[in-house]
Amino acid sequence: MFRSPNVYEEYLNVLYNYLRPGATGALKGNIEKIISVLEDLRGYKFNISPWKFYYDLFMSDDPELESFKTELIKEYQKRTGKAIPASKLTLAREIWKMIVAEELTNKEFFLYSPTDDPIPDETDECRYRE
Repeated sequence: MFRSPNVYEEYLNVLYNYLRPGATGALKGNIEKIISVLEDLRGYKFNISPWKFYYDLFMSDDPELESFKTELIKEYQKRTGKAIPASKLTLAREIWKMIVAEELTNKEFFLYSPTDDPIPDETDECRYRE
């Protein structure tokens, strides 16, 4: 699967591509597994936002949460230019990916956020800081 002797860089590139909006294979479990492997390779926790928070948020019909959800959805649309996913589960996952991408970009794992990546296809080109 990996061509490089630096497995950490290869996994980081896979994570970058998974965090892109609408990326194929970017299931919650796949993302969490890649993050877990990277944490093991790096030797410390990345401390990212928990999936369950965003899942519970978007599955909830609580009117008090609507403004927060609307704010997140507007940010997602503004940054990705994509339509809102029809499924609440997909929407929750895309928002969670956007948040995780921002957190890891702010920690300088990536040069720029996978959410804002202007290149439309997934490539093997690495776009991270190391």
